[in-house]
Amino acid sequence: MRARPGRDAPGPRVVVPYDAASFSPLQIADATDGRCELVWVTTVPLAELGPMGRMLRRLGRVVSVEGDDAEAAAAAVAEHAPVGIVTFSHGLLVFTAALAERLGLAFNAPRTILNCVDKVTQRRAMAAAGLDMPAYLELALGGAGSSVPVGLADFPFPAVLKPRAGHGSLETFFVGDAKELTRLVEHWGADGAPGACGEYILEQFLDGELGGYGAVCGPVADYVSVESAVFAGECRHLAVTGKFPLSEPFRETGNFIPSLLDCDERCRVESLATRALQALGVRWGVLHTEIKLTPAGPRVIEVNPRVGGGSISELFEFRTGRSLVYLALAIALGEAPGVAELADAGVAYSIYLQPPPWARHLEALEGLAEVSAIPGVRQVALNRQPPHPVDWRSGSQGYVATVRGVAESHEQLLVNRAAILEHLRPVYA
Repeated sequence: MRARPGRDAPGPRVVVPYDAASFSPLQIADATDGRCELVWVTTVPLAELGPMGRMLRRLGRVVSVEGDDAEAAAAAVAEHAPVGIVTFSHGLLVFTAALAERLGLAFNAPRTILNCVDKVTQRRAMAAAGLDMPAYLELALGGAGSSVPVGLADFPFPAVLKPRAGHGSLETFFVGDAKELTRLVEHWGADGAPGACGEYILEQFLDGELGGYGAVCGPVADYVSVESAVFAGECRHLAVTGKFPLSEPFRETGNFIPSLLDCDERCRVESLATRALQALGVRWGVLHTEIKLTPAGPRVIEVNPRVGGGSISELFEFRTGRSLVYLALAIALGEAPGVAELADAGVAYSIYLQPPPWARHLEALEGLAEVSAIPGVRQVALNRQPPHPVDWRSGSQGYVATVRGVAESHEQLLVNRAAILEHLRPVYA
């Protein structure tokens, strides 16, 4: 743990809108590296955050406002004279943009954030900039009167059905054809069916090119993410992150840095990420752009105007000594980001154990000691302490355990992954 400024420590102050879905307060406070004091902003009463709420008070100043009233929040926060603002919560991006605008702090404009978090407006903005986008339809679903829209005869199935403003693969479904979509809607809200989010987007599923990318073929996914830092409109790509295959239907099972892409492939992916960020009007922050590798070339899946999840920040730190959270705070402080990879950094990885779709309860998880003994493993952590309910509809965040480590090479990474999955023995009911 690095030295952190106390609650009343002098120094520049950075506003951090926070909720339960944010990175941990300790992780954020540690990443300040003593350079600034944090002013946490919560949109719910502090008591509702439980232990995390009490931790916020120990790690900085706290401003609590009712709901998402950016005007009231700005009046309260202005008293602390902040110099910057950043959030690590997807759900607070719109609020943060509104708060930054009122405080006159550098952050992406509200319209830019809307372009990013609303998948429909994001597709429109990128298509207007000349990027190839898959076909899509807007769907309003979730009520008793929900029905499949007309005009699906010409839609290019298969498709992906997902919330218009969701993230983390929450309520995300593979739809083979119009009949399957009709069945989903007829059982809307029932066990195993969607129904919580209301507004959805039905998007053409992009065929990937497995085994066609990178020097090593193996159990890897056909998409990557680009981690980028943007400072006053100048974009620098920090890493291209490889992925492990998704767990049904679209839940992430892990990441690794660097990816398997060769130099030319990486350049094409980074160039596409640059075009996407420019199309959306991004000027500030650390961002996470997911890109599918298709036979026709790379295609943007989505842009997230925040630090990516899935331990990507920690993996980046394994390789450079600085986390992506650190860089996001640096940008908020007005510092142009600059990092270099450490010598012999290896391949940093995270592996997530997702429950199968049929599982409703985690009874036990065996093999943790054996996994901890695998060379290169740095952390084994439980996200669900047995006994605990599980539900695949929670998306990628419904994993039961994560393993982080560093392998000497991509070949060794695949060996280690196989050993980790062999040793981890969950018992579900």
